Amino acid sequence: MTNHKQQKAAIRARMKKTGEHYITARLHVVGMPNPKANPKVGAEMPFGRGAEHTASLLTHLLGRSGATNPATRAPFTEPEVLGLSGGIGFMGLLFDYKGHLPIITLVMRSHPAPMANSLLDRLGVNYVTEQTGSGSKAAASLDAHLDAGRACLLTVGRGGLPHHVVPEIEAGEAYDILVVDRENSASVGIDDVASSATVISRSTLDAARRASTKTKNELIAIIDGGVTTNPTEYYQHAIEQTVANLTEPVLGNAFDVNFGIRGMEKLAASLRDTRTKKGWPHVLVAPDAFAFGMVRLHQCLTNDYGGPSALRPTYATFLRGAATVLPNGAGCLRQPTCSTRPARRGSTPPNWPSRPPDHRCRTLRSPPHARHSISVGTPSWPAATPR
Repeated sequence: MTNHKQQKAAIRARMKKTGEHYITARLHVVGMPNPKANPKVGAEMPFGRGAEHTASLLTHLLGRSGATNPATRAPFTEPEVLGLSGGIGFMGLLFDYKGHLPIITLVMRSHPAPMANSLLDRLGVNYVTEQTGSGSKAAASLDAHLDAGRACLLTVGRGGLPHHVVPEIEAGEAYDILVVDRENSASVGIDDVASSATVISRSTLDAARRASTKTKNELIAIIDGGVTTNPTEYYQHAIEQTVANLTEPVLGNAFDVNFGIRGMEKLAASLRDTRTKKGWPHVLVAPDAFAFGMVRLHQCLTNDYGGPSALRPTYATFLRGAATVLPNGAGCLRQPTCSTRPARRGSTPPNWPSRPPDHRCRTLRSPPHARHSISVGTPSWPAATPR
């Protein structure tokens, strides 16, 4: 503790002398250590968004805690974090409030289970989740974690962040940021969308936390980044969760029709629905509603609740990694991609082998009541059509 106080005093002295921000001065005082020896500090720690916002922050949170993937003996990558926190998913909604333009919401990642808790519970790392309705208690807890050298994942109201511009109706929308350090008593450095720390005032941060009323100043911090779960187990369970979210009820009520493959079917029907007032052709008939809706659609698919190509390529990277860990994983996850073009009558598509492979992979969690069944890597093998 004495060394820690002396180090902070040296950082403050340099700030006063050079006018540098806390994070910059800290790098000069602490130096540029080997990130493998002490991954909590150093310029090697990444900032900003990758394919998916929350997955990027969780990747950085694990890296700052010193956590490594026992399967690879390396820091967790974003595709690994995305897959292990629940992977891809789907939720589709169209909100049409009186006096507002219609709001399209499509979620392309695992939902509604919290990604952070799903990931950290699955890995078995020692972490805390804190919630309080008291702003002063929330601020004191954040300071204690930062003083202990821990980055903190906070849930805030997105509209409360000065570098984000969102419609007023969405200002309180829950949004994750990673607080990495205190610049001084009046400001903090956060990891969000920029490629370096974004400095905001404590008053702005406190107001943004209050704006997300349902999350009650939620904070997540990793106490010990040691992974205690067997890699085979956490890869298997993560894939099972992804399949279940796509094929089974997730809430247990009528709202489940908006999730997974059922939600995709509902969306497809709404796009074609020209008869009822709930169909997209009717709701988006006005030019301003259509223009706003298409912008929002793009944001949901590639930015706000998804990533490039709706996160499917990122998840495919995770599956390729899982294939090297799971028993018989290579046989299950590396079958040739089936052609989407119709084959010549009497022939087998050129990228299908002449006979089916060993069907050893099982269908994951497909109960009798499920409408759909997904078997990882097991394609359907059509019989050749006679001439």
